[in-house]
Amino acid sequence: MAQAYGTRVAGGSNGTRAVKVDGTLWSWGDNTYGEVGNGSHGTSLSVRTPTQIGAATDWRAVSSGENHTLALKSDGSIWAWGRNLSGEVGVGNKTIQNSPVRVGTANDWRSISTGRNSSYAIKDDGTLWAWGSDFYNTLGNGTGVDATEPVKVGTANNWRAVAGGLEHTIGLRTDGTLWAWGRNTFYGALGDGTNTSKSTPIRVGTDSDWIAIAAQEHSLAIKRDGSLWGWGRNDSGQAGVGTTATAVLSPTRIGTDSNWVGISAGIRHSIARKADGTLWTWGWNTYGALGTGVPLSTIVTTPTPMGADPTWQPFAAGWYQNVAIQADGELYVWGDGSADQIGDGTHTNQSLPLLIGNWGAPQLIGSFKYAREFYLAERDIFFRTADNAEATAVASGAAGPWVETLMRFPVGGTEQICRFYGNTNTNPDTGAIYGPASHFYTIDAAECNALKAQYSATAKSWKFESYDYYATPLSADKTCPVGMQVVYRAYNQGFPVKDSNHRYDTVRTNVIALAAQGWRDEGPVFCVPEQ
Repeated sequence: MAQAYGTRVAGGSNGTRAVKVDGTLWSWGDNTYGEVGNGSHGTSLSVRTPTQIGAATDWRAVSSGENHTLALKSDGSIWAWGRNLSGEVGVGNKTIQNSPVRVGTANDWRSISTGRNSSYAIKDDGTLWAWGSDFYNTLGNGTGVDATEPVKVGTANNWRAVAGGLEHTIGLRTDGTLWAWGRNTFYGALGDGTNTSKSTPIRVGTDSDWIAIAAQEHSLAIKRDGSLWGWGRNDSGQAGVGTTATAVLSPTRIGTDSNWVGISAGIRHSIARKADGTLWTWGWNTYGALGTGVPLSTIVTTPTPMGADPTWQPFAAGWYQNVAIQADGELYVWGDGSADQIGDGTHTNQSLPLLIGNWGAPQLIGSFKYAREFYLAERDIFFRTADNAEATAVASGAAGPWVETLMRFPVGGTEQICRFYGNTNTNPDTGAIYGPASHFYTIDAAECNALKAQYSATAKSWKFESYDYYATPLSADKTCPVGMQVVYRAYNQGFPVKDSNHRYDTVRTNVIALAAQGWRDEGPVFCVPEQ
């Protein structure tokens, strides 16, 4: 619940789920409604330690609500299980499901999220779908009627992410706009400055630079500049704005730092990651949810570092517990253990991260830098770099009037990217450089060597510039290892008439939009770490 994209780890109300790097799915905690997914359910059948669910090795992401779970496989299919009182499992009925069952027959699902008793998913074409409880209009289709199978939310086809909260939902579109719907009474969780509920998505403010979202009874979001924002319920400081005011009605900046890259929301606490890999928590420390060892009654109203370890990668907040994996694959859980959601075989709460086991780590070198994209309007070209000093210089205007775009992704992998720039020699006939005046990146050694060989000092051609950030080659079937995501490439078909231009993005919808504008969709090109 509250993870916008679905990650390798998930924490629900009383249980924990995690995908190992080998693609196996593991689950533990309360099993009253079949939440564990091991084929049984009952009040006395909780699972105290991690248990493998089935034999499949192609799980990619998982997200948990109050008593149900969604999981995404590498073939683009969605599977679900657990309590199904409102149809949140999505299989056409309201019967408890004790083990994973497939949701429909589609194979083009890109991301998943769960609300309390509702489910959400985005397809490769950018459409948003929802099912389960619509008691508070959390499905966003304006009906107020539960749906036992996925129903399309509106007509928009540019959804980038969705985050299900307790009684409201927020969404993010590829143009950077923020949207919200559902219950808005008491706490202003929608962020539109009112306490009025909405049955369909409404835009939140006018900004168009949002890049990440999370929700519970409060909402969190990150902007393109790395700033962190919070709103909604805040009686335990969970919105992070420095007070315990009951409600924050519109997005309010949390501190002044500008290096936030990941967020997740629990019931009364929040957790976030900075670009340096450190985790930060705030809110109410009930059950030890903050993971800092402070007294259980403590309320923290602004982000506080959870130690100085810079190696945290995927993480998720449950209702009162958290789960996270470090760069070496070690999985830790902390907070509420009353329903066996810690996974150490006891009912004990944990106020500091407790090592549960090693879930495996993708093979990475130079991980957790971010490739940032810039646009130069006067030449209609794009540039991407993961060198922070270079990015800072470009952003400052030192290289011209470049503007940073919304497109960025973390980098790291097994091999370095070949970086090319057009021939910078001057053509005596025109007085201009031969060009093309843009960059090109490839991880394909054959392509890299071929472009090196084709370079001509007196013609328009690509000149090898350097080996750049790390990434991982695609497998033979054009997929990525667990814990990594595909990067797609689009080409403006400019060579040799105009400057060749390429764009790289992990959001499939963005590439589809470019193709509609006349760009060539060149498909998957390499893999980078998941957010």
